[in-house]
Amino acid sequence: MWDAVLWLYRHPYFTHVWFIQEINANRSRPTFCGRHVISWEAMELVAGYMVLESTFARKCGDFGSTFCYWASTAPSELRSASNWLHILYLASNFVASDARDVVYGLREMMNCRAGGALLDPDYS
Repeated sequence: MWDAVLWLYRHPYFTHVWFIQEINANRSRPTFCGRHVISWEAMELVAGYMVLESTFARKCGDFGSTFCYWASTAPSELRSASNWLHILYLASNFVASDARDVVYGLREMMNCRAGGALLDPDYS
């Protein structure tokens, strides 16, 4: 069973920057996998437990490398980031077809006022 959970939590789907936007924009965040549906809150709770509970991690696999864990922690990390370097580091865990979308896609979630205009979108 834990192999299936690892497969789900390591799925590249969780690395796309638009996924972070989606889970942040909606209160009701059902997560679909095939015909199955689970709440995003349950996904976050399980991801956090699996990473933080060292006994579980040793027994069932390395969940610290799962993309779902990054996705579940990114919104609060982005809001509490103290500088642009930290934000860019967090953004480096995510992908987009255009690399600029990673930064610009997460910009509205950021709470760094100083220097914010430096990251206004420019696709010219």
